[in-house]
Amino acid sequence: SQPTVVTGLVGQTDPVLVFGAGYDPAVEDIDPTTIPAGAENYTTTSVTTAAGTVTRTMGRGIYVVNALTGALLWSAGGSNSNGTFTTTVPGMDFAIPSDVTVIRAEGAGINRAYVGDTGGNVWRIDFKDPIANTTVTKLASISDYATFAGRRKFQHAPDVVGFTGFDA
Repeated sequence: SQPTVVTGLVGQTDPVLVFGAGYDPAVEDIDPTTIPAGAENYTTTSVTTAAGTVTRTMGRGIYVVNALTGALLWSAGGSNSNGTFTTTVPGMDFAIPSDVTVIRAEGAGINRAYVGDTGGNVWRIDFKDPIANTTVTKLASISDYATFAGRRKFQHAPDVVGFTGFDA
């Protein structure tokens, strides 16, 4: 995804970049009609198709880096993701190619962000001070993995409007 430049992230004095880990063409570009029905097949690290097995290898995470130094400040990814993440998020099994939508809370700086993945899931990131305490919560899953027509993907940033006390 395109990095979002953020100034005023809670607990940070330097600007940061927030971005998704990217796209996994080996899995995401498969013709969905070649994948047999069943969530147990589509949501695992390996996807069995009519042509053989394909393994998810990239894109399953979120990163926050210092925009001035490039130092990794925080990252999150699924328990079966390749790479080392500072926060493990159960169920974060799909690539995150979309931009991350960052929300500025009234008078409190930046403390939330939202992003979708290629499995039809929407995630909320609650930034904390210190950043190591940042959490990720799955807000929604709109896919029906049992049918190829129901396999929905988010490839663009969600539109979010921040209000006092809640986001929409």
